[in-house]
Amino acid sequence: MTDNLLRESLGFLVSDISPLNEANILVEGEFDRELLIEANKKFKILDLNEVSIIACGKASNIQKHASLYVANGLTIVGLYDADASGKGAMSSALNVSKLNLQEVIDDVMIETMEDMLPSATYLEGVAEWKKKLKLKKTFTADMPRMSQINAELSGQQDKMEYKHLLEDSLVEAFRTNIKSKATEFQNLQTLLTKLKEKLDEVTKVQKND
Repeated sequence: MTDNLLRESLGFLVSDISPLNEANILVEGEFDRELLIEANKKFKILDLNEVSIIACGKASNIQKHASLYVANGLTIVGLYDADASGKGAMSSALNVSKLNLQEVIDDVMIETMEDMLPSATYLEGVAEWKKKLKLKKTFTADMPRMSQINAELSGQQDKMEYKHLLEDSLVEAFRTNIKSKATEFQNLQTLLTKLKEKLDEVTKVQKND
């Protein structure tokens, strides 16, 4: 699906995302998208020739994207974080099939995709991030993990840049470890499976309408 007018109305370029497909998973941020795509390379649950994973920028944007896509006859599933902003956006989202991370993984401490990583992988990524930024703070793998990060970066002028650098370090640690330690990434395997089931469910309903 390559609808240039639809892309322009949402304010992104073809190079910014994978092309729209008949079936699409909408996630909050680019970090979420990268983790799902990298995990799928290992577990091969989604056919990414037929399914696109699209980063919407933030939780509240998922509804905007979903409304436009559904109006164009596309299949949509929205994946939300289980933090306050994710739950708030999910509760107000209309006419979109949706999941949040706590529905997928039965753990009330999981809030964001950072919490889906194995502890060792998360701490490896954090250690590299601290090294780059010369941070002295000690972080643990306790969840919700972003609560610790946000507390440390509170008042930091370059907070968003620091968070993006953290995401980059976590993705690199993820790519390295999933090659040889795939069994430790069962949470992400389960998430991909649930997303596929949800997409199949929505597609079946649409065909019967």
